[in-house]
Amino acid sequence: MARFITGNTFSTGNQVTASSLNDAVNNAKISTDSIDSTSFQIDTGSSGAKIQLKDSTGTSDGVTFSKLQQVAANTVLVRDDNSTGSVSAKAVADTQILIGDGTGFTAAALGGDVSMANDGAVTIAANAVEGSMILSSTTLQDGVKCADQTASDNSTKIANTKYVDAQVNLGTPNNRLRIKILPRDFGDTSAHNGKKFTQTLGQTAVASYDIPSGYKATEVVLRNQRTDITVYESEILDRTTATSKGSDTTTRTSMTTTTIDITDVTATDTNYLSIQITGDNNFCEVGGGYITLVAV
Repeated sequence: MARFITGNTFSTGNQVTASSLNDAVNNAKISTDSIDSTSFQIDTGSSGAKIQLKDSTGTSDGVTFSKLQQVAANTVLVRDDNSTGSVSAKAVADTQILIGDGTGFTAAALGGDVSMANDGAVTIAANAVEGSMILSSTTLQDGVKCADQTASDNSTKIANTKYVDAQVNLGTPNNRLRIKILPRDFGDTSAHNGKKFTQTLGQTAVASYDIPSGYKATEVVLRNQRTDITVYESEILDRTTATSKGSDTTTRTSMTTTTIDITDVTATDTNYLSIQITGDNNFCEVGGGYITLVAV
């Protein structure tokens, strides 16, 4: 198997000259079967065959790691620039990581209140959080500890879930609030425990209540006897606009607590809630109650 093809072929009777000998050597070519084609290939052209690296198609061909240039300890090969070009070795010291900066890479350790060991463990500095915010008595998921405040402590401490749940459910469940309805809201009272109406058929009284922003009114509860109750959504800019949201006309011969599940009224910049009570031709009275609010 020929490994080279000479640059000049001699025949019997040819005269050997310096020029023909030079051509035989200088114009010689490598034969296409002269090398193992696993990692290299022969590029045959007019100027002769050339050896070049083959494109890798798997883990067993191409240039091996042992054939690469040796580089300094604790370095990685990267293109440390913002343009196409040569690969270079980038030094990465103990606990450092590579951070792209738009013009290449910066090797730096985590700074500020956070540090990272060379095993990947991350630590937050002790002075990063106020000591009063962290208590050892309350351990949450994955060992996180948060302050166990008292019910009245509304400071800037990090609250645990026990405290948050207690505050959300404080007073009434499901994040509900109440607006108290007092007897005096319907006018002068003739007794400490309620508003008494004269025995005049159809006497009425109205009490009005603002709905806090971010809430909606969902029900009206009122202690009363011998009165009809109607709840309206009214407008501060139009006194003639009032929409009924619920009513109760049950005959009550004694003081009874009436609950009206009204059509929800969500607070706007101009609306409010009106409660109208109308007495019959008997002894009529209204006590206190409340409006239930739910956050929206």
